[in-house]
Amino acid sequence: MKNFLLFLSLSIFGFLVGCLPEDKKKDDSVKNDSGEVVSESELKLNGFWTGEFDQAGKLRALIYNGNIYALDEDKSFSGTIKNPQDDDLVINLKSYAFTDEDTNNNEYTSEGSATDYAIEGLLATTNSVVGTYQTSGGDFGNLTLAKEDSWENNSSLSALVGKWTTTDLEMNITSKGQFLGFSKADGNNCSYSGKIELIDAAKILMKSTITRKNCSSANGEFEGYMAVTDDKELELYASNTAGNLLFMRFSAPAAEATDGSSGGSASGGDSSGATSSGASSTGGSTSSGA
Repeated sequence: MKNFLLFLSLSIFGFLVGCLPEDKKKDDSVKNDSGEVVSESELKLNGFWTGEFDQAGKLRALIYNGNIYALDEDKSFSGTIKNPQDDDLVINLKSYAFTDEDTNNNEYTSEGSATDYAIEGLLATTNSVVGTYQTSGGDFGNLTLAKEDSWENNSSLSALVGKWTTTDLEMNITSKGQFLGFSKADGNNCSYSGKIELIDAAKILMKSTITRKNCSSANGEFEGYMAVTDDKELELYASNTAGNLLFMRFSAPAAEATDGSSGGSASGGDSSGATSSGASSTGGSTSSGA
């Protein structure tokens, strides 16, 4: 009888164990914003790129994990890039006219209806892309892009500490990556706050969230990325759940005087992002050089 009860208990236990759901393997694959798995060859495209459509106007783009954020002189873009085989590239973008184009403050926002760009591209070299496109409006043309060398630059929260500025805007950043900014222009009550986080200290790109209030456009919560460029300027690329796009660029904090001199590094003790410079190639107009 004891043996029978032992056999029955073991049988029930075995049945219950067999009914338990199998542990699901963790999916560590990188996916783009469309939910598609990003291949290793596509991850190698990560970085900042400059170029142009139809040899007219400057284009600046961020490619990260199969996604693209870009802007030129009068519109912005977002979409995905795929490398289906060999050196072939398939790029699908949505283009939005600027809602606000503040060239004096390097601030650009896009909302509203989009034009689709279907681009057949070729990775001509490791650092160059060429392609042809067709838009949903029936336009045709070509695209060229060249990759910058900045992707392997280190990122650091300490290098961001201080007051980053434009003509009328400022952004104050702490050593923990928190920031608060606003417009100093008369009659402009725009303000923005958020947080910056490191993704990989060995790479230039950082993750950011930003909430804007009382601005003429692009209010609410946005998520995106920041980076300090080779020109020591802070760039922001962000979007929200409605597909609206926001691009901003700030000059570095002024160097702190040391013992009455004008030398020294910016707040935070890190020379990265510490020296103010002139306009860089970022932005969406002639003043911003994009």
